[in-house]
Amino acid sequence: MFKSMMRKELMETLPVVAIAGFLYALILISDAFEYSWASDGVLINQMQRWTTVLHDQFIDVLWMIAFGFAILLGLVQTLTDSVQGTWGYLVHLPPGRRWIISSKLLVGGGVYVACTGLFLLVCVMIGWTRQTAVYPFRWSMMSVYVQISLIGMLVYLATFLTGLRPARWYGSRLLPLAGCGLLVWVLIGVPQWWVYGFAPLLVFCGLLVGVILYVGDVRDYT
Repeated sequence: MFKSMMRKELMETLPVVAIAGFLYALILISDAFEYSWASDGVLINQMQRWTTVLHDQFIDVLWMIAFGFAILLGLVQTLTDSVQGTWGYLVHLPPGRRWIISSKLLVGGGVYVACTGLFLLVCVMIGWTRQTAVYPFRWSMMSVYVQISLIGMLVYLATFLTGLRPARWYGSRLLPLAGCGLLVWVLIGVPQWWVYGFAPLLVFCGLLVGVILYVGDVRDYT
């Protein structure tokens, strides 16, 4: 039963993964062209201003891709069963409601981590191949990409809770996602993020997981 549930969730999230993978690849290809087309003199001047592996102009786009991926992933995992009318069947399986919800979170979180992790790995490889004696690769150049990926997990959990809640869309159902948007705005602006932003992010992610499991237990799926 566990394998069947995992297979079901993976098949449903596959289109979302394909879209995210395409967009991430597009960013990497665009950056490669940006890097290769620059003349040597211009390239050196640009590298002096670069504090990240990829060009700074792609950072805002990466925020949108990561958050869009997280939102779409959470909605697909929760609304697909609502549209197909399979929630009532799933929650009455022998393992129980909490097992079903936990399985969905495990697959969704795993898919998100795998996709973003692969992107981070490629960025590290790019940083190592582009480094020179004057401009060596520094792990701090990866900091913003890791922050984007971690905060995206918070967005995924908030979206999952939004899709799972039984409230109306034009009412209070969007409150988790709206509150997450405010929280993300605060976390992005936190100075010394790894000191003051990382721990609160973990706490809020843990709280969201607890709320999701609670809502999954008490929700009426009929």
